[in-house]
Amino acid sequence: MIVVEWYRENSRFIKIELYIRDCVVEDIVFSGDFFEEPEGLIESIEKSVRGLQLSDAIKVLGSLDVYGRIIGVDWRDVYEKLCSMLREVYGECIKE
Repeated sequence: MIVVEWYRENSRFIKIELYIRDCVVEDIVFSGDFFEEPEGLIESIEKSVRGLQLSDAIKVLGSLDVYGRIIGVDWRDVYEKLCSMLREVYGECIKE
């Protein structure tokens, strides 16, 4: 399991729990102090990532800002931190 927590100076935060087994995303859960636009964006992303190979899941998460936005956190910063941690722990699962 990978847990990424990202805090901003304005006290906003996002937490991402990512459960991976055999290079497949079993579950992903977003929580925190933020808003999403459009409503339901996070739930849609969570559903679309479950069951994907980790490399494919990373691509989907990288395009999150194409479908909407998370208000209160800088998604690009969170995404870069998440990718860095995933490469460190699950590098063998990631095909560039």
